[in-house]
Amino acid sequence: MGWLRGLSLHARLILIAGITGLAALLFAGWAIGDVLEGVVRRNLGEKLDAQVMMLARAAEPDGRVNPQKIVALPGFDRPGSPWGWRVQTAAGAWTGGSPIIGQELRPARHRHGGARRFGRARTPEGVRLHLVERRLDTPGGEARIMAAGPRFI
Repeated sequence: MGWLRGLSLHARLILIAGITGLAALLFAGWAIGDVLEGVVRRNLGEKLDAQVMMLARAAEPDGRVNPQKIVALPGFDRPGSPWGWRVQTAAGAWTGGSPIIGQELRPARHRHGGARRFGRARTPEGVRLHLVERRLDTPGGEARIMAAGPRFI
């Protein structure tokens, strides 16, 4: 730090102000990025949860899914997109959009409409997905309803 003594007071103050400003910008960028990532994840979770609830309405009491009642939100109905859904009951399995493989689910959070679980999955092409699953009790047995979308939009 001997080189610092050779600088004038004015130059040292400018140097310290520049370093402090750079540190503040880096911290602010990190903090803003973290907040924005949380907002994007929350919005993605809400969209996936909305798709799950739309699919739950298509489940019949006997455990079958009525294809006439299936409503796919934008993205879920586009061929080749990473968005996908699956309904699995004792009566069979129904899927739409991209196949969902390699699920890793966290413990359930109970809310109205059944236990909700979040997790990760991927497509056969290796695209990483954010996953929402609800398990609903129907007279025909338990229904597992999943929706997944790309983790990075």
